[in-house]
Amino acid sequence: MTVVGIIYWFFPWKILFLMVVIPSFLYLLFSEKKTLQKLWPIGGYANWVTLLRLIGLLLLFTLSGSLNNNQVMWILIVFVILDGVDGFLARHFHQETSVGANFDMETDALYVCFVSILLFERGLADSWILLIGFMRYFYVFLVFSSHMHLLAEKRTRFGPTIAVVLFIALLIPFGVPRSIYYPLLIFASVLVILSFVWSFYLLIGERRKLLN
Repeated sequence: MTVVGIIYWFFPWKILFLMVVIPSFLYLLFSEKKTLQKLWPIGGYANWVTLLRLIGLLLLFTLSGSLNNNQVMWILIVFVILDGVDGFLARHFHQETSVGANFDMETDALYVCFVSILLFERGLADSWILLIGFMRYFYVFLVFSSHMHLLAEKRTRFGPTIAVVLFIALLIPFGVPRSIYYPLLIFASVLVILSFVWSFYLLIGERRKLLN
């Protein structure tokens, strides 16, 4: 996705994303099929909801040209609600798994990526929004290139809250005036950047402990 993001800057071809996203998620699910088969129904209720979100995102990203801003906003509101539903179902049915957490996290990252691209394409945000859209993938690439990918990923205390603020900040531009949404969008983006910087700092600290 990091490479695709760089290519997209010069050649805005949506097909590139589908060529990377679909195989990546299929690999994630099939590599953990033994774990998923232990859940009932197969995969677990929460993961089925996450899968519904993923398919919806792919369809929205592909067919967004035929939708107006108001329609896009309401679809995104449904996605945000479903994001809360899958977590509730996982806890309620005691189906919390590492693959489910990764599936949900990567779907969230895709939501941020795709919606950021839509905001840029429709002139609702300037090109800097693409940095936020690909922040998760840049972060993973940085961690991997720093040889810290084997360490447990450090989540900040306020990470979930920041994610919710960002999700809302990304969808309201499709339905409210620029004077209202732009300050919130900038505020949420700054919080996200600080959150990733802090997570990386915590990883560095964890690596130093292991080396000592």
